[in-house]
Amino acid sequence: MLTGLRLALDDRVQRGLLVTTDGTPCDGLDQRFTVRRAGHPLPDTRSVVAASETLDFVRSCRSQVLVALVSGGTSSLLSSPFDASIEDLRTLSAALLACGASIHEMNIVRRHLGRALGGRLAAEAPVPTFSLVVSDVIGGDVHDVGSGPTVEDPTTLDDAARVLRTLLPPPQASFWMSRLRETPKPGTIAHPCASAVVLRPEHLAASMASQLEADGIRCRLHTILDATGEDLATRLVSEAKQLDPGQACVVTCEPTMTLPDDHGAGGRAGWVALSALCRLPEGTSLLAAASDGIDGTSGAGGACISAEHGRDLDRSLLEQALRLRDDATVHQKLGTNLPGVPTGLNLSDVYVVLRA
Repeated sequence: MLTGLRLALDDRVQRGLLVTTDGTPCDGLDQRFTVRRAGHPLPDTRSVVAASETLDFVRSCRSQVLVALVSGGTSSLLSSPFDASIEDLRTLSAALLACGASIHEMNIVRRHLGRALGGRLAAEAPVPTFSLVVSDVIGGDVHDVGSGPTVEDPTTLDDAARVLRTLLPPPQASFWMSRLRETPKPGTIAHPCASAVVLRPEHLAASMASQLEADGIRCRLHTILDATGEDLATRLVSEAKQLDPGQACVVTCEPTMTLPDDHGAGGRAGWVALSALCRLPEGTSLLAAASDGIDGTSGAGGACISAEHGRDLDRSLLEQALRLRDDATVHQKLGTNLPGVPTGLNLSDVYVVLRA
């Protein structure tokens, strides 16, 4: 995103602050730019520092306009909760994931807990703010991406409290409800605050389909707004059974997953691939990829499997890995894991079922 901005406006950029993940290449930046790394997908103490430094940066802005480049993952990179530690916040995230909270529910809570989220960066800026957003939320609004640090928030404190009361036990819900803070609402930020979504998950799927069709493979495109990992795996197997030779189906989806307390190493994409593995019909393959190159805690970018990989797999090992969300172990054993290399973009997960 920063590379694109520099190509268009480099001679007009006075200074910049880039907060990104470990491993994301940042070559070629000159002394105008400060680079900070922070935790993702789980926030860490660097996330708190990055949030504070970003707030200071926008407060000190004296240019004509502040341009914000926002992508998925910002919620973690700029995590700094009110009246709680980063360890507390990680515990909350794990609890919400264990309950199967949707990305929309997660972000409603995060916006009302984060010092640099929910429009607070734009509210602190003394100049107009314009946000260019790369969305990782399928069918979502601009305030859903990265918990909307630079855009006004239409959701309320009551909305966040309702999520907490619904999903968490009373003591835990009460602890976090007391730490919620209201966010800037539409029309309340003193300076102009505008935004545009420049890239969506659907664009990634369309691009992938276009490349497959250039190789002579006929493609169908599907977008699934809401599905559990189990639902998605079943849907992908169903699609695989309907394919003709030389045909593929490209699916955009970011499924919800519950996590047991004793979970292993894995991610959404890898787990879905493992769940589908022994059900794929002969002659079909499945690519399950995290667009940012990092699939959860697996250390991989997802997985690429075929029906043949499941022939000799120990079913008890498979069932245990699925139950414990420990898909990384099996994919490493099979050699089906994708390299875990940050791509610099975050456009949700993409799945391709192909029949040769």
